[in-house]
Amino acid sequence: TSFRWGIPFPLDEKHIVYVWFDALFNYVSGAGKNQKYWPASVHLLGKDNGWFHCVYWPAFLKSAGYKLPKTVFVHGFLTFNGQKISKSLGNAISPRSLVEKYGADSIRYYVCRNFVFGEDGNFSEEDLVRRYNTELADKLGNLISRVSNLIEKNGIEKTKNKLLKKLKLKEIEKHLEKYQIDKALNEIFSFIDVCNEYVQNKKPWETKDKKVLYELADSIKAFTILLWPFIPSASEKIAKQFEFKIDLKEIERPLKISKIKKGEILFRKIEFDKKTEEEKINKHPAVKEIMTGVGSVNFADWEKIDLRVAQIKKVEDIPDADKLYKLTVNLGKEIGDRIICAGIKQFYTKEKLKNKKNIVFAN
Repeated sequence: TSFRWGIPFPLDEKHIVYVWFDALFNYVSGAGKNQKYWPASVHLLGKDNGWFHCVYWPAFLKSAGYKLPKTVFVHGFLTFNGQKISKSLGNAISPRSLVEKYGADSIRYYVCRNFVFGEDGNFSEEDLVRRYNTELADKLGNLISRVSNLIEKNGIEKTKNKLLKKLKLKEIEKHLEKYQIDKALNEIFSFIDVCNEYVQNKKPWETKDKKVLYELADSIKAFTILLWPFIPSASEKIAKQFEFKIDLKEIERPLKISKIKKGEILFRKIEFDKKTEEEKINKHPAVKEIMTGVGSVNFADWEKIDLRVAQIKKVEDIPDADKLYKLTVNLGKEIGDRIICAGIKQFYTKEKLKNKKNIVFAN
């Protein structure tokens, strides 16, 4: 009754039907003939929509005799270099320009690998480039290039793949069932690390061991199939190069021997000029306004500060504080335990912080 914009309620003209009522029922009306795809397995929404989807929407569905969604998963917001994304600050991120610059696979991978799904995530272009270079280019791309090149030169011989036992499929499945996408990717890349170590230890460029090369090619097939939802374009190129199908059933089936050849470079290294990027940011009027009157810094003062390595023993929430954690840290035998407050809640979970070591100002 507090506004007039909307649909007049047929049974009482004093009331207006709020837009959310009509909008929410679009889910059911778009679920196929006779609601073939309803109820939804996962109802995915941003945290600012939680009230509408978890209070109003179940009430609407129950009143109309529809089943409720099986799972409601609420995701967080993105920040950019630690700041809230807003038009006024001029720090809005264009997915299109990022894709043009780095490719869709890279953006998909970074978002899934770098953010804890369900919590707020901080986007940093510098961090994106770092992950791209160290993980996609160095670890994944380099492994594919080395193995395919060695197979092209020396051939391949089928054998039982003992290396594949180190791929933790059940762990990956558990993480995905809990929507812990970052942890699933971490397990996959742990196995890629294992494959890279295997190459270094076995030295197939010296031994010309065709069975070792088969184990590596078969392992590449397995982790590539698992990576397909995250980096589909690169995964399909690898599948074509090693001649296998992107199919979960193929993971435990032995790779068919084929003429594997060295292909194109999957991920070319990217140089990130931090100074240039910072200059772009600093030129924005909003940033200039913030920086006005900050004054100079006397670096001699920094020499007086006692910087110490502290181990985080306990992490606690602070009531009514969105960004603060209460940390119990150990600063060594001389000082012992101290309690400090840290405004890092939006960047780290409690689990990630516990037992970690970091630098603190000890006065």
